[in-house]
Amino acid sequence: MRLTELLNKDEVTISCELFPPKQGAQLENYKNIVKDMAALKPAYMSVTYGATGGTSDYTVKLAEEVRNNNIPALAHLTCASSTREKVASVIEELKAANIENILALRGDIPANADFPLCPCGFWRFYYHGVITEYLYKAIDVSNVVG
Repeated sequence: MRLTELLNKDEVTISCELFPPKQGAQLENYKNIVKDMAALKPAYMSVTYGATGGTSDYTVKLAEEVRNNNIPALAHLTCASSTREKVASVIEELKAANIENILALRGDIPANADFPLCPCGFWRFYYHGVITEYLYKAIDVSNVVG
């Protein structure tokens, strides 16, 4: 279910948010954790992307497990520390996992960035508007929340 439909209803909604484990930690018992949280019957569950994208590898997997538990999933997509190719790859993974809801965020720029940051935002997602414009072109525009 798209969150726009859910949030347009005239009722109170309660959601839960999942944080992927820190970088270097294993994703253990995630199915049980999601199942336990889904038992609380939230209207939807949000899955973060991890600070500076460090734990982003788990976002799609966690969001897919949320959806497998019949709870709408909202996957965060933080773009400032990602290339367009990485963002495109994550979008394709989300599409393949049938994740309908994406929260597009610029995110924090890593203090120790090992890549040059272009304040013009042309080849990196430096500004939120650049991210949104890219996502409008890459996916169904009615799913972009940002």
